[in-house]
Amino acid sequence: MVEQVFESKVRRLLKFDMLAVLRELLRQNEALLALQVFKDVRKEYWYKPQVLVYADMIKMFASNDFLEKVELLLLYLKIERYHLDADTEGFNALFRTLMNYGFSPQITNKGTQQTIYRLRHKFSHQNFM
Repeated sequence: MVEQVFESKVRRLLKFDMLAVLRELLRQNEALLALQVFKDVRKEYWYKPQVLVYADMIKMFASNDFLEKVELLLLYLKIERYHLDADTEGFNALFRTLMNYGFSPQITNKGTQQTIYRLRHKFSHQNFM
């Protein structure tokens, strides 16, 4: 059903419409549909990863106990880490979300830990230099 709705209505939207749809789905706690929209947005030529979007999505999935989806998003974040702009607010939101939902260094895999710490280091140096 999610795929049908997605194919018939969402795919035709423009960039800002797709991002607005994603934000609205996050607000409405429509986790699986939001993930489908996000996956499609990532394929677009204009897509630029935003840490705050990741933080919001991870928070929604973690609050709904979709922990495997959280790990998927963390994998996407790891893949896109070199294309992220410095965003202290986004990074702080991501870090708070991970800590609030128990994604401590003992729980997350080593690659995810390294990505988070590299992002933290990158953001702190870009904002203060």
